[in-house]
Amino acid sequence: MTNKICVVTGGSRGIGRAICERLLERRYEVVFIAKNDENAYIFLNESGNENLHYYKCDVSDPAAIVECCSAIREKFGTVSVLVNNAGIQTHVPFLEMSAECWIETMNINLNSAFYFCKEFAPDMVKQKWGRIVNIASMSA
Repeated sequence: MTNKICVVTGGSRGIGRAICERLLERRYEVVFIAKNDENAYIFLNESGNENLHYYKCDVSDPAAIVECCSAIREKFGTVSVLVNNAGIQTHVPFLEMSAECWIETMNINLNSAFYFCKEFAPDMVKQKWGRIVNIASMSA
């Protein structure tokens, strides 16, 4: 494998940030996706690593995902590793959960992984190499 491009959704803090840091240690070019500019810029500034890149994307929006993935491919080429880490916890008891809350949770925690895979998997198949890691919490 010559292309070492990795995309990590939800990569600005927590588990996602730790994954990004580990991949940087292994000399990957790491593109992390986040919705919050403040957390993303804190990570970028603290890292100081020129191989760390940030793309802002609302992963609950399929059209935004397609646009983001296109921009990443245009700048970096074929992605070799995708880590679907973005997720939210609503902490709302099921009987009190609104339909809107359910839809948002499913869009971020489940559907975003589908759309990112649909965008990057064809290139991985074409290059005959790639890895996709889908992360879920125990409460999922």
